[in-house]
Amino acid sequence: MQDPVALASGTQLLSGRAPGVHHAVPARALLVVLFSILVMVRIPAILLDGRFWAEEGVVYFHAAWTRPWLDALVTIHTGYLNIVASSAALLAVHLVPLEQAPLVTSSVALVFQILPAIVLATSRIPWLQGSPAFAVALLILLIPPGDAEVWLNAITSQFHLALCVGLILAADIRGGWVGKLRAAILVVAPLAGPISGTLAPLFLLRAALERSWPRLVQTILLGAPTLVQAVIAVTHPEPARSIGIGLPLLLAVIGLQNVILPLAGLGRTSPLAAADLHSFAKGGVPILTILAGVLGIGALGVALFRRGDRAALWLYAAACTLAVCSYSFALTMGQPLDLLIWLGGRYVFAPAVLFSLSLLALAATGRVRHRMIPAGLVVLMLYAGCVDYLRIPPSFTQGADWKHEVAAWRHDPKYKLHMWPLGWTPELSLDRPRGPGK
Repeated sequence: MQDPVALASGTQLLSGRAPGVHHAVPARALLVVLFSILVMVRIPAILLDGRFWAEEGVVYFHAAWTRPWLDALVTIHTGYLNIVASSAALLAVHLVPLEQAPLVTSSVALVFQILPAIVLATSRIPWLQGSPAFAVALLILLIPPGDAEVWLNAITSQFHLALCVGLILAADIRGGWVGKLRAAILVVAPLAGPISGTLAPLFLLRAALERSWPRLVQTILLGAPTLVQAVIAVTHPEPARSIGIGLPLLLAVIGLQNVILPLAGLGRTSPLAAADLHSFAKGGVPILTILAGVLGIGALGVALFRRGDRAALWLYAAACTLAVCSYSFALTMGQPLDLLIWLGGRYVFAPAVLFSLSLLALAATGRVRHRMIPAGLVVLMLYAGCVDYLRIPPSFTQGADWKHEVAAWRHDPKYKLHMWPLGWTPELSLDRPRGPGK
């Protein structure tokens, strides 16, 4: 049980009812602006030079360039619709010359990458109302280890939207422009990728537990486009791709990606990931990594249940759901072992952030002595994340110069334009000049 005196003294400034809370609004807005700047400057070449990341160019921009706009808008790739990527590509084709096209898709991706910060800023979760706790929460959004794969590209905006859906689940109901923004997110998120729709049962559960009509409306807003995406998945199977993951590997991925990696960072976790991969390849099971996942995530859940904070429990439930569904149904080209860090960044992003925010809840609420361990873990996690924020693998910071690629194509229309990352195949083929400036 929580100590009422400790709660009154320890969380008054974190509560929306605390004196002077209105004065925190400009500070929160300033923190969101700072967050946005740090997103933009991490990999300068993206917004300075422009880049298409993999399928962002060869699938979605190619479709927007070569097909009627409605056909391009509903492009199906790997068995699902990504409305954000297809819309961004259409804007890139029709609004600017080819030389500036990647700047449009990256700008669209920037908007969606900032959305979780806006959702947090308007959430009214009590322990996030103080500027220090909110600043830590934004830092958690900014620096989860291994997140470079979801940085400023439209094809991975779906994972930022999935994070938004998890945050909306945990937050209290809001009206006005905040409620309208959340409604739009709940409708768009499942149409950008299937993972957001896996949270629909949690929305329904919360609506039933609270007997809340607004929660039921949220469930419908999320569930209806999820059904559309499900129909697309059923009618557009991808036989070349394989999905599915055994229980030992699932637990090992959770242990590695959601317990060890956030606390140890990429540099210290990579050798362990290599050892675990070798163990699975030889028919073994990495017991220690599995125990780290079971005990680490289990202990977090028990602590949250005992603390009894409603928002934190829903964050944890969303994290567990996204982790299990993301890793179980990840598209891995038949190599699920690659989820042991190598190709798992995009699937890990949303559950990692939600787990970390629920840990922050333990550090921000309850008696002081109960906060010490989670606060220490948060500090360790922030240190590891900051180190990895600055140490980005070269494959995410270097790639073909887009303007040089376009110049080569204008000289020879049969030339195939190269995408990021370096060595990515296939290249982009464009059949004819079109769009502004042609």
